[in-house]
Formats: sequence, C-alpha cells, structure tokens
Amino acid sequence: MPALQTRNVAGEQLNLVAGTVGCKQLIPRVMVKDLATHETVIDSPSQILIDMIRTIQSTDAFVLGKRKAANVPAKRKAKTGKLSPWRFDSEGLLFYKEQVYVPEEESVWAELLKRHHDDILAGHFGVERTLELVKVPRHRPYGSLTLLPQPEGPWQQIAMDFITGLPSSKRKGIIYDAILVVIDCYTKMARYIPTTKTITAVDLAELFFEEIIYKQDNWTALLPLAEFAYNNGTQSSLGCSPFYALYGYHPQVQFHVGDNARKEEVPAAKERVKHVHDIHEALEQRYQNVVKMQAKHYDAKHKPQTYNVGDLIMLSTKNLRLKRPSRKMSHKFIGPFRIKDLIGTQAYRLTLPSTYQIHDVFHVSYLEPYNRRQGDGSTPTLQPPELMDDGEEYEVEEILDKTKHRKEIWYKVKWKEWLKEYDQWVHESDMEGAQDLRSEYNKKHAEAVSRKQKKKRRT
Repeated sequence: MPALQTRNVAGEQLNLVAGTVGCKQLIPRVMVKDLATHETVIDSPSQILIDMIRTIQSTDAFVLGKRKAANVPAKRKAKTGKLSPWRFDSEGLLFYKEQVYVPEEESVWAELLKRHHDDILAGHFGVERTLELVKVPRHRPYGSLTLLPQPEGPWQQIAMDFITGLPSSKRKGIIYDAILVVIDCYTKMARYIPTTKTITAVDLAELFFEEIIYKQDNWTALLPLAEFAYNNGTQSSLGCSPFYALYGYHPQVQFHVGDNARKEEVPAAKERVKHVHDIHEALEQRYQNVVKMQAKHYDAKHKPQTYNVGDLIMLSTKNLRLKRPSRKMSHKFIGPFRIKDLIGTQAYRLTLPSTYQIHDVFHVSYLEPYNRRQGDGSTPTLQPPELMDDGEEYEVEEILDKTKHRKEIWYKVKWKEWLKEYDQWVHESDMEGAQDLRSEYNKKHAEAVSRKQKKKRRT
C-alpha cells in the first residue's frame, strides 16, 4: 500500500496518495465540504478554498502542460496572433477567462457545484432539476385501468353525477338549475332528476326524476321524453337497450287504432322469469368481455407506476392555479412532495404546505418520480410556488395591442410588476376589471385610425 504524503493547506491536513503526481488525486469529499462550508454564489472564493485548488493544480497534468506552454518565448507565441484565455497569476494559480480553473477531481467538483450551482440564491437547480420543473413528460401516462367490481343484479350498484351550470328553469313553482344523473351499472338504465346546485343530503335522498334538458329555457318539461329515448336505445356494452335488459322486452311505441287491433298474449310467469334470467346471464358475459377489451386498449397507452410511502415525487400543475400570469411559462411540475399514504391502487395522499387550500389526494397520472443528483443524499430545500386563492386576480398595467380572432376580441396586456416576457393575449371576457384601460385604449386607437384616414384623404 503506498504511503501518504501530507501537505498543509491553510491549517488543514490535505492527504494525497504518494506517486500520484499528474494523476487523479484522492481527496475526501468531507474535507472539501468542510473547506467550502461558507462559500456562497455571491461572494468571491475564500483564501482557504483558493489554497486547496492551488495544491490540486500543482500536480494536475493539464495545469503542468499549460505552465510549460507559458514558458515558451514571446517571439514564438506572437506568431499565432491570438491571445490565450489561459493565464497564471503571480502566485502560480491558473485562470481561464478570469475564472479560477478547478482540475477534474470528483469530490471537489461535486461539492463546489452543489455550493455554487444549487444555492437558492443562484436561482438555478441544475439541468435535471430544471427539466423536472418545465419539461412535458414523453412517456406514456402513468396508471393502469382499475376495473370496478361487476354488479350482481339490477340497481345493486349505481353511478351518480351532477350536471350543473344550466340556465334556471321553473316547474311547479320550483326553480331548477342542475340535473342529477343516476345510472344502474348492471342494466345501464338512466334516471334524470331535476335539482339545484345547492342540494343537501336530505334533498338528494328524496329526489325522483321526470325529465331531461332539450331546450335552454324549458328543459324540465322535456325530461320524460329524453329519459325514454335513452333507455329504449341500444347500448354498445350491452348489445340491447336498458329497457330490454331490465324488463326483457322493448316498450311499444307504435299505437294501433281500430276495432281489429292485435291483442298480445301475456307469457306465463315461469317463462317470464326464465327469459329475464337468460338476459342477465348474457349481460354478465358481455360485461366481462367489454371490460377486458377496455382494459386492453387503455393499458396499451398507459404505463403502470407505483410509489411507496415516504417517496419524493413531483406534482403536475395541470389542474393547479399558480401565482404566475402566464400558464405557458409556468412550471409543468412543482415539488418535491413526500407521499403520506396510499389511497386504493391508483391514488396517493401527499404532504402539502399548509398554505395549499387543495385536496391532498392525487391520481398517479399527475405524479412524476423526483430524481436526485447521483450521490446526493441531502434533503431537498426547494420551496414550492404559491397557489392562487379563489377570486385573486392580476392587475393589468397597460394594454399593448388589440386583435379580433374568429369574431372574438383579444387584448395584449402587460401585467403590473411582471417583466415583458410575461405579456399575454387575454380574451375580452377576462378584462372586466380593466374597463378604464379598455376605454382609454379604444379611444386612442379610434383617434389613431381617424388621423390615418384624414392623412390618406389629403394625399
């Protein structure tokens, strides 16, 4: 085993392996970390760090080559006609374009990059970390298809949802502005219930439907016809209509008027039960075939991904409102956040800042793994950006331009306290808080057009 030779660098013991002159030196990163503890991105390198770099340069093959080239007579160097960006100072320290040259030494490079490049004051967190924030994922979306359990019979499993944002419609003295849609997962039978957006749990338990939307102003009077049309139509997943799946026959929609109208026989109860039972068996088999086909096509375009409790992940900003005026220039992902709990098989609960007034459970498709720099085991210090509160708006400082696209008016605005890179085209419907600026701009624009027309007439 080669002996160690010891050199004193500003009071610190720097151990180098003997016989490694001109080769890569073995310097523990813990020593470099100790020497660079007080380094920041806004200060010049400390003398103790300069002394360490000078010691490394003294045995570096590249530096020795540059030192040899520096001793070439001035007449020979003048023939090249170019000034070298490399120079030595009076103490023999090599510089490149006025920057101290640090020889290739893994522990030194890693620690100095962390101190100077990852410092929060530098405003930059490395190539990989920056790409995590702004790049769009190129892989298939995460998450395989999780199938719901197969229903065992009619109305044993239902799906419910609300249709909101409808114009108000009055019926029997009650004003409705929403629809509750209830679907029987076994027969796909649909029920439509007129309701309101302010419905309570008690009201929800008492609802019963009659109609569905057809016109903007009288949709509550037309729900029965829409419901009948839907339930009498063939469903691709069933191969028959919901009426046929539930009752075993299609309702008669043609009326026979006359004395000799055909009379239908009523089937025996036993045959009726057997007929419905056969239909249900066929439905269950078809249901299994359909869900298998759905899973096959869905999983072909998606990638399974799992995380463990305690893992660090990046969160997609697709459905988040960041405090930035332009979504195009906002981060695609924020974080990292730590996984707190697994919800089901496809969702995770995250540990979010207390200032985030959002639900803390997200589907796996909105998460990306957090990639650390190789060998970096430190705790991330990146602070997530602020989210916009409900009702919060940006202030328009100036209207720069105006255009008309597909019969809609757009304004190019400059946001107050934001750089020009964030100037943005905004639809007129989003400019309600800038009426004075709009009036002022339209007036100036009209005056400019008038002056231009007068000038043309004179010429």
